[in-house]
Amino acid sequence: MVKFYCLKKHRLLLFLLAAVFILVSSDTAYSKTKKNDVIVPPYWEKARTGYIYTGDSRIRRLNLTIGMDELCDTWVVCKSGMGYNWFVKEGLPQINKIMEKEDYIDEWVIISGWGVNDLWDIDTYINKYNSLIKTKWKKCKLYLMSVNPVNGNMTAKYRSISYFNSKLKKFTEARKIKNIYYADTYSVMMKKGFATIDGLHYTESTNRLIYKTISGILADNYKVTYKSSPIAIPKDYADSMMSGSMFAKIIRYNESRYYE
Repeated sequence: MVKFYCLKKHRLLLFLLAAVFILVSSDTAYSKTKKNDVIVPPYWEKARTGYIYTGDSRIRRLNLTIGMDELCDTWVVCKSGMGYNWFVKEGLPQINKIMEKEDYIDEWVIISGWGVNDLWDIDTYINKYNSLIKTKWKKCKLYLMSVNPVNGNMTAKYRSISYFNSKLKKFTEARKIKNIYYADTYSVMMKKGFATIDGLHYTESTNRLIYKTISGILADNYKVTYKSSPIAIPKDYADSMMSGSMFAKIIRYNESRYYE
């Protein structure tokens, strides 16, 4: 009976010592964690970049295929069948509101895919882009995406696409400020081929080619400075990854769109 009592007493003492050790270790780890020693994925090492895609039905269908608005720090502002007037009256206020609200973003990248519904308005678009990059979008990086090709019975109707793109490209190349770029997806599609469902809107495989091309263009221009990936992680993971957890998981996006 005495031995049993002593054994229980020793076990209780060992349990208390273990508990104290765990508490001390936890406090030590916590204090270290609070001193910016948290293991944070390299995605947020320095500048955090936000991406805004804007455009007509082609951007809308690109979003349906890729799901850009489901990626972290990525937004889509688009409207089917619309052009310059909608972009200025409805799209711009939405884009500017996003940039004002999401003030944790360090720098913004805007990918503009307007023009196919009003090819004759190229000079109006250029004047607006020129004004924006000097005012509200002064600190943004603006990528003007080429109006992409059509096929079938749409070819004659949209024969001025090449002219629109040539003026857009010339505008970006003539500027001295290096925060506006020409995203030439048109040439890649003409070289690698593309498919449409109606002569104007693309199949899912072509949409994936377009997105991959845009992502490559963004990556090429961010070789030195950027830390946020043009192909982002799902928004569902954002809170857990930014919470400061020492066990934050680095999630990699591969070309098959699986998250690991």
